[in-house]
Amino acid sequence: MGLRKSGYCKYAWLDEEEQVVYIEMTQKQKEEWIDRAIDEIDKELNSLESEELYKFTVEDDYTVIKLDIDQSALIDEMGEALIVLIYDSELYQIFNGNENWSIHIMVNDMETQKEMMNIQFPKEKFRLSPDMWEKVKTNE
Repeated sequence: MGLRKSGYCKYAWLDEEEQVVYIEMTQKQKEEWIDRAIDEIDKELNSLESEELYKFTVEDDYTVIKLDIDQSALIDEMGEALIVLIYDSELYQIFNGNENWSIHIMVNDMETQKEMMNIQFPKEKFRLSPDMWEKVKTNE
């Protein structure tokens, strides 16, 4: 695999029977991955500071992502940011030794601050749909 030559890891091998890629890293390589994940999360959050239709916050231990979102937000754009935040939060947890990693995702309607979603990813899937706003608006 090209991973070893890239310096991303010490060893990498594929267990074709289990269909799993195993990666062995030095402590320095793990720390580099952790630092890279933190930098990517910070960069993504900073790039979204001027966004008016949705706001993300990520807890310091990278186990909780909160999203306040307006109904008129473009879901595709928000989704791209969420993918980056989830991916790098996963990496942070995994390289810190959290074998049972998960991300608590909470979504609130920006206008009413009412909860629309509260899931534990990846056990539960993230799916934002227009009917969620209907439920929030009708339960006022």
